[in-house]
Parts: sequence; structure tokens; C-alpha cells
Amino acid sequence: MVNVKFKRAIVTFSVIFALVFTALFTGGFVSANAMTSDEEDAFVCYKANKDVVLVLDEDLNLDGTPDWFTVLYNTVTPENAQSVVEGMNRIANVAKAYTSLLKTVNGVGAAQDDEALQGEILDLNTEVATYFEGTLKLTEDNYATYDIHGVLIGTINFYSGKYAILNEKLELNKVYASLLSVNRNNQGAKANQVVGLYDESSSEDDGYGKAALDKCYADAKASFDEALNLNATKAQELRKEGVQNLNNVCRNVFEAVYNNYLVVSAVERGALEEAAADLNNNRLYKEMGACQIDVEKFYNGASESVQNKYKAEFGYLQKYFENHQENDGTAVSKNSSVLTYEVNNRVILTIEAYVKAGYDSTKTNNVKATVFAPNATIKLYPSTLSGEERNVSALLKDKNEKLGVGYLIHVNVYGGLSQSQLFDVEKVNAATAGGVIYVVKLNLNSYFEEVVATDQGLLGGILGDTFLGGVWGSNDKSGKIKDAYDLIGTEGDLCYLFTGDELKSFENINYNPDGGTLMLETTAFGSFAIAAVDTSSALLQSPLFWLGVIVAAIILIVIIRIIYKHWKFSVKFVSNGGSAVKKARARQGEYFVMPNNPVRAGYVFSGWFEDKALTKRFIKTRIVKRRGLKAYAKWSLELTPDRVNAYYNALRNFLASHGALASGCEIEEGMTKTFAIIEKGEKEIRLFLALDANSLKEIGYNVSVQGEEFAETPALLTIATREDFVVAQKLVAQLVETYNLQESEFDKPASDETKYVLAITAIVPEVVVEEPVEEVVEETVEEVVEEPVEEVTEEVVEEPVEEVVEEVTEEVVEEPVEEVVETPSDEQLIEYFSTIRNAVCGYALYEENEKAENGKMLIKLYKNEDAVYCYLALDAASYGLETVGLGFSDTPALLKVASAQDLETALSLVEVLMLEHGFERIEEPVAERPYEGKSFGYRIHYVED
Repeated sequence: MVNVKFKRAIVTFSVIFALVFTALFTGGFVSANAMTSDEEDAFVCYKANKDVVLVLDEDLNLDGTPDWFTVLYNTVTPENAQSVVEGMNRIANVAKAYTSLLKTVNGVGAAQDDEALQGEILDLNTEVATYFEGTLKLTEDNYATYDIHGVLIGTINFYSGKYAILNEKLELNKVYASLLSVNRNNQGAKANQVVGLYDESSSEDDGYGKAALDKCYADAKASFDEALNLNATKAQELRKEGVQNLNNVCRNVFEAVYNNYLVVSAVERGALEEAAADLNNNRLYKEMGACQIDVEKFYNGASESVQNKYKAEFGYLQKYFENHQENDGTAVSKNSSVLTYEVNNRVILTIEAYVKAGYDSTKTNNVKATVFAPNATIKLYPSTLSGEERNVSALLKDKNEKLGVGYLIHVNVYGGLSQSQLFDVEKVNAATAGGVIYVVKLNLNSYFEEVVATDQGLLGGILGDTFLGGVWGSNDKSGKIKDAYDLIGTEGDLCYLFTGDELKSFENINYNPDGGTLMLETTAFGSFAIAAVDTSSALLQSPLFWLGVIVAAIILIVIIRIIYKHWKFSVKFVSNGGSAVKKARARQGEYFVMPNNPVRAGYVFSGWFEDKALTKRFIKTRIVKRRGLKAYAKWSLELTPDRVNAYYNALRNFLASHGALASGCEIEEGMTKTFAIIEKGEKEIRLFLALDANSLKEIGYNVSVQGEEFAETPALLTIATREDFVVAQKLVAQLVETYNLQESEFDKPASDETKYVLAITAIVPEVVVEEPVEEVVEETVEEVVEEPVEEVTEEVVEEPVEEVVEEVTEEVVEEPVEEVVETPSDEQLIEYFSTIRNAVCGYALYEENEKAENGKMLIKLYKNEDAVYCYLALDAASYGLETVGLGFSDTPALLKVASAQDLETALSLVEVLMLEHGFERIEEPVAERPYEGKSFGYRIHYVED
């Protein structure tokens, strides 16, 4: 009994000892079997982060034995575990961030050439260490009452803000160092010799080069220091803004000017309203003009690699400088300050431009303003509107009742963006320091003799010189203007600017009656009204005047009859860019001879047309009415080899797919008829059709009639342009409809095929033999009708009949139906959709043409449940496609792609469609895109430079 009690005591003592030992050496750990989920989280967090927190503790010399992270963990109880775990995770995050900071201090991720930033990193490290040591002072004595949450929140907020600033500065520094890497690798090189090099000879004021980059970098770093209460989000925004500004700094003068060019172009086309103010005050214009020479020097002296990089941009800038020469203040060799208007080598009008500030008409050393572009011109012509002259005369009489209009001359100066754009005096004035004033010198005698006398015609010369004693003559007109000059004296002006409803005085007018010259100073051009003494009322009261009018009328009638009888009318041929074509001349009722067709490199002559829009063909052969005729040439681009192949394959396949005759076709049995022949050349296709050529010509088709060699196919259409191909499609469709040709299987053409003949042989019908059939029937009837009728009925009619019917139904009806109605899988439809889309994207439009209209939709793709619906900008009837209605005006032809054969047809039509609109295949492979459940549309969209 004692032994038993002793044994029990030993066991009990051993258990108690084991529990106490476990408690002592595990620091009060709760048994794993009894841990809550929060306590397990605390254990996982402690195990995963104790090492990184220890690094923080040791580096900051924080007291704590054992370390403060372990002490915090030892406070875990089932009740506070969740709160303690939250605090532990915050401490772990701070420790991880601090470890990352240490790596940065040691040079990992920092730019070695920025000593200031390195020092800033070290200072921040000391600052953070001091804050940690003074705030997170956790020991064994105070951990039970330590406000871990309050301290942690304050510490983390402080540290995260400091660290965010530093981290974003580091990212900014990386970008700056990366941008300058080219300069470090090419020390001593010039900006126009190495691609990506920043110009080190520029200054901050230039706005480009290394100096501008350094300033941008300094400003970006300063923005961090100037921002108050900077948090991680604000620091990130500042870094993004700084990086964007660094990337926008131009490397050299070329990029700086090109950036200005982009802004100017955007404003001029209305796409950038916020920059309009800079453009209106001509700041950008001046900067562009002042840098033209620098840009040309930069590019012309650049290395080949730099020229290749900026080749396209240089072309745009050249075009810009050519069209904006009036704003160029430095390229004086290209601009001029003088414009002249001459007729028959006689100077009629001269315009000289001077800087208005300091201009004095009494001096000869005034500063000239070189504002006229090389393409600037003067257009001068007299007014031909009697109503306009009456208005001017009435306004002159308001100033002096004895005055009338002598000359009303329209003076326009052109030479802005093009020779058809008026010279913008206001813009040029604003772009020129001191403004611009123009001195206009008009020789009235030369003006009359070379412009007015020529303009008044034969009748005016006869009446003026012979009957009216020179009323219309030069001497009389000059005299009337001189009389007006004497009459006005110093009380008025001899010449005004007519604005349409009022007369405006010029700044200064100088008239020389003896020389017949008028000189005036102006800041605008338009209609110049020159005053003269009005003698019209006295003239109208003169009997001699009315006698002259009657005689002149009689002479006029005689002259007109003579002229109309013998006058030859001209037929003018406008070649529209082709070689020159001489006029044809003929009297009324006479036939004229058409000239040889013009030629033009890279184009095919497509005939003469009556209108400029080239919509109505010119088919006249003689002068029917008393008037001249004019014809305009139409041109089409020559066919490339790709287009020839595509057009040939499209026509050939359409013909081959209709290689069967309909029942009742009028072709003798066993005979073969040729319906079409198609031959492919290098630049054209010859299409022979079994249609009446003469009827087609009468309708307006440009076909030719063939001889006996092509008796079956007498109509020949030569396809040398896209327009010819469209006509060919219509004629082929007409052929199929005329002979009711049916669809049939066909073989694809071989790659080297150059000729195809559609010839169909009428099939000889099989002969049906009637006699044997009747004999078999009779024998069968006799055998079945005799004695064994009942047996046969029972054996033959019952089960076998039903079985036969079932078998036939299964074999004939069921299986084929399943094959016909089989719907492609969703994966197949996605593959069809992607294949067609990639094929369309494999073309590019390299030059504008009349077919590729801006905004036109060429193709639309929709993936439906049964097929991919492919809408094309083609004539549906020509290809046997479905026609769709509203909403598809650009793409009226529908092809449903539900099989591999449909896909081949779609790809063939895509090639025809793109080539027909002037697109070419691109050599680069098209990047495939996954199907995203969206439709696809291909629209032509021109982008302005």
C-alpha cells in the first residue's frame, strides 16, 4: 500500500515539476493546443519579424533586455492578443522601412553624383534615430503601462512622411541621372552629333539644354521643401510632376523650336485654345522666326544619326518657315521690303515697307521692314461694278459736290500661308518691333495705258478716240484728276481707302501732276478711290454725245454680225497636271479634231470631262452653240502589281464561281460556249465578255469592239485604274445575270496564272429506257398476284417495310441536316474575328486620294452567336453579298463568316477593298490583340500635321 502511495506521489510530483519547468523556460507561453487564433497570429508575426526589428533596435541603441519587440510579445494574453498583434505589425512595418533606408544610405538606389542628396539621407537617418530613441524607449520596467498604440501612431506618421519625401526625391534623382547619362558617356560632344545629348552650351534663358534641365531638377527638389505637411500622397504627386517636367525639357534648339511649332499648329487649327493668347500677341511667332537660322544650322551640321531622328520634324519646320516668312525677323535674305506690280515690263505699282517707329517721309534713311515673303505678290485690277463706282462717287460728293470717282483700283497683297491667302497686315504689324507702314507709289499714266485701256476693249477705244474726243483717253483722265488736285488744295484728300461703306483718309498723300504719279502712306490695302472733277452731267447734255451713241450702236451691230460670222470658237483642254494640250478651234457647226491624250508620270489618263468635278464625260465633237468649250482631264493612279493581282483574283474567282448553266439555257447540247476571258499584264488587265459591245458603248461604258478572233467575247474592257475595276465588277455581274449563270465549285488560281477562260459545255442528258422497266413490273405483278398472295403479303408488307422506311429516314434525312445546321463554336468565331481584324490592320494609306474620303468607314465586324458579321464598303450586287439598309451607308455589303471557306472569301474581299481605296500592305507584322468582346470598325481619319 505504501509502495502504491509512494509511486502515486512520485508521479504527481513529476507532473507538477514538468509544468513548472515548462512555465519557467517558455516565458509563460500558453500550450499550443490551447492557443486562440489571435495568439497564433501574434506568434507568426513575432517569428517572421523579430530579426528585422532587432536591426532597428541595435542601430538606434534602444534599451531593452530582452529586446522591446520580444517584451511586447510576452504581454500577449487571450484578451489583448488582437490589440498587441496590431501594434507588433506597425513596429514591423517601421522596421522594414528603416532597413530600406539603410540600404539607400549605403548607396543602393542613390545617385553617386548627387552629394547633397547623400548628405540629406544621412541627416534624415540621424533625425529618425533620435526620434526613435526619445520616443520608443521601451524597457522591462515600463512595458506594462506603456501606451504602445499612441506612441506607435505618432512615430509611424512622423517617419512615413519623412521617408516618403526622401523616397520620392530618390525617384526624381534617378530620372535626372538617367537623362544625363548620355552627356556623361559622351563628354565634350555637341548636341547635334549625338542622339539624346543635352546642349551644354545653352543657358537657362534659352529654355533648352543641360542648363534648363538642371534648373528644372532644382525647382522640382525645392518643391518638396516648400510644401508644408507633406504626406506620402502629396510627395508622390510632386515627384510625378517633377518627372514630367524633366522629360519635357528640350535637349537642343531644334526640339525647342519644334515644340513651339506644335503649339502654333494646334492653335491655328483651333485645337489648343488656351495658347491662343501667346499666338495672338505673336510671342510664339517671333520665337519661331528668330530661331530659323539656328534650326537650319543645327540640322545641316548634324551627324547622320541625328538627322535621321529629326528628319520628319525638319520637313514640317521647313514647310512652316516657307509659309510664315512674314514673321521671320532674322532671315532677311529670304524676305524683302519691296513689292512691284508690272505689266509689259512697265512698273505700275510699288509698295515699300518701313518700320513705322521713327519713320519720316522727308528722310531717305528710314529703316526698311523685311516683311514680304518670297511668294508675296500684288494683284491690281480696276473696278468693273458700276454700282460700286456710284457709291464711291456719292461719298466723294459729300466731301465736295464737284468731285466724282476717277479711278477705283483694287489693290490686294497675297503671300501668307499660300499665294491665295491675303497678306495679314495686322499680324505682321504686331510681329514687327515698332510696327510697319507701307509707302505706295502708283504711276497713273502707266496704269491707264497698260490696264484701263486694255480693259475697256475695242469699242471703248473707237468711241473714246474717234467720236468723244478723248473723253476716255489718258490725257483727259489725267487732266480731270489734276483738276481735282487743284480744286481740293489743302482742304481735302485726292485719294481714299474705300472700305465698302465709307472712305478713309491715308496718313500722307503726295501727288505729282507732271509725272502722273501718286504716292501715299498706308497701313492697310484694299480699294483705292482716286478723285477727279465730275463732268458727267455736262457730257450727258451734249447733242454730240447722243449722236455718237447712235452712230456707235449702228457700228456695234455691224461689227457683231461680222465677228459672229467669221469667229472661231476655241475648245480648251485643261490637263490637270498632265502634259500641255493645244486648243482646238472651229466655227459654229464645224467639227473639231480631238488632240492626243496627255501623259502624266505615275497616272493613267481616264478621259475628258465637261465639269471640274469630273462627273460628266466630254463627248462633244463639234461646235453646236456660239460659245467656247472646255474639257478637264481625269487621272487615276497606275495599278501596282499588288492591285493587279488582287483585281485579277477577285474577277477570276467571281467568274469561276458561276461556272454552271441554268436549266433551259440556249446552248446546243454538247457544245461549248466561251463567256469570258481575263488576261493579266504588268500594269493592266484585259477583260473580254460575251456582251454586245456597241450597246455598252451607247450606255457610256469605255469598252472596245473586238474582231472575229473574239467573236464569242466581242466586248473588251481594259482595267488600268481603280475606276475601271469598279466598272468591270458591274459588267461581270451583268454577264452572270444575262446568261443566268449558276454558282458552282471552282479551283483557286495558281500563283503564276495570267489567263483564265470561262467556257461552259452544255451537258447531254441521259437517255431513259422504258421497256425494261415495264417488263420488270409485269413479271413482279405476275409473281406476286398468283397463289402465294397471302404469304407474300404477310412476309413482305409488315416488318420489312417499316425497317426500310426507318433506315432510309436515318440515312437520307437526319445526317445531312445535322451537317448543314452545324453552328461554329465560340472559339472558332473569335478566331475568324481576330483573323479578319488583323488582316485589315495590315494595310496603311501612304497618300490621300479621291477614293479614301476622310471619315469614311471601310469595314465593321460583329461577333454574333451564329457567325461573324462582316460589313464591307463594296457594291453588294457585284459580289453576290447581302445588302443592308439604314446605319450602314458606308458599308452596305454583308458577309456572314461561319466557316473556313467563308473566312477565305472575307480575306479576299478585304484585300480588294483596301487596295481599291489606295491602301498598301505594310511590311511590319501586325501585333495580335486578344478578343475583348467588342466590335471592330476601320474608319479613315486624316490627322493634320
